[in-house]
Amino acid sequence: MRSLITGADGFVGRHLARHLRDEGDDVVELDLHGAGEVDITDREALIAHVGALTPDAIYHLAARSHVGESWGRDSDVVAVNVHGTANVLDAARAANVHRVVI
Repeated sequence: MRSLITGADGFVGRHLARHLRDEGDDVVELDLHGAGEVDITDREALIAHVGALTPDAIYHLAARSHVGESWGRDSDVVAVNVHGTANVLDAARAANVHRVVI
């Protein structure tokens, strides 16, 4: 199975990628910095990228999670956590991916 992980360079993403590989999955890692540099807020680029990768499942872990930073950057948090998640779901739909874990 081919699994795609957004936020793959984060704490959970690194552990999930290792676990899925140990289970025999072909893992594709996406992250804003590092593995597969894709910005989930760029809807069209994300749709094209996911479509080209043809994953069987998407694990969506990309998010802005630092509470203290969110107070001063609320529009960035909404862009990534809300609109970025909608973009991931749109990309999954366009690529006919039926398994998305958020």
